[in-house]
Amino acid sequence: MVENRSKSDGFMLRFPPGLRDLVKSDADERGRSMNAEIIWRIENYGDAHRAWANTDAEMSKLEGDLQAAQAEVNRLYEERVELFDVVNNQERSLQSLREAHRTLAITVKSLGEALLTDSQITDFVRVLAEGLTQVDVDPSSDASERVPRQPWEEH
Repeated sequence: MVENRSKSDGFMLRFPPGLRDLVKSDADERGRSMNAEIIWRIENYGDAHRAWANTDAEMSKLEGDLQAAQAEVNRLYEERVELFDVVNNQERSLQSLREAHRTLAITVKSLGEALLTDSQITDFVRVLAEGLTQVDVDPSSDASERVPRQPWEEH
């Protein structure tokens, strides 16, 4: 706080060019004299300095947190890529199984039809052959059909 002038120490101060005008402008904006503005700044310098120090420490902590979060995002991205690869490989395996099932169904049906052309088969074999010809062949699966790569597989 500013004390009575008769009891306060006097100090002559030289300002670098432009600083006096800056202090005067700030003092006018805050409704203080230049002397009161300078004293206010000196008294509050320590608080401001500590606030900046705390801000720097907090910024460093936040930067560390951000780097950790980015590392976690990168890890999750890699995990996502691996999961997509697993799902796509399973889809390809499933397609291979469908193709094998279709091939087997065609073979069984063809066997049944071939057996029925033989006139010397027993009634039991005829019933079996007729059953084999009733096997449904999945028309949706084509052995030449390829599972397309998904956009996320491009990495």
